[in-house]
Amino acid sequence: MRILSLIVALAAWAVFSANHAEARKGGFFSSIAGSAARSAAKGGTSTSTAPKNYDAETLRPDALEACVRQSRDLDERSESVDKERAAVDAEETRLDGRKAAIEKERAAAKTNAAIRRFNASIDAYNGELTAYREKVTAFNTSVQTHNGVIAEYRTRCASKRYYESDMSAVLLKIGAKPED
Repeated sequence: MRILSLIVALAAWAVFSANHAEARKGGFFSSIAGSAARSAAKGGTSTSTAPKNYDAETLRPDALEACVRQSRDLDERSESVDKERAAVDAEETRLDGRKAAIEKERAAAKTNAAIRRFNASIDAYNGELTAYREKVTAFNTSVQTHNGVIAEYRTRCASKRYYESDMSAVLLKIGAKPED
């Protein structure tokens, strides 16, 4: 299951007081940028003249821009982690097949020559297994780092409100579309 899907599914939209005009909570890019587009499509663009109130829970435009950029980076990194996971899984499947072949080879190893070939296969397999374990360790480190960035993003960005007009300005500034 994709981390991104989990985060987007867990992102909750808050109810805001009149002081906060249309400040909203955010998520990864498709969630935070898409919400502004969905709201505008439903006629939800505010014509309110209420002043914007930037408190500790409401992102200022510069912080919102940093969050939008980080959300795009997280989307890309999540895809990369998924590809890494697929490669590790494929290597595990390959090694499982190799192990099964070695088991068959062991059953057929009756002569000294066959036993030497079998031992060579075991040595090669053990080398491959060691390399695989190193890949798994590197992958797990990568996932832990990614999860740390996600946790930081949740705290700094996803748990905060923002104004729709600020989001529109940020998207225009960075040349992004809500559906990017």
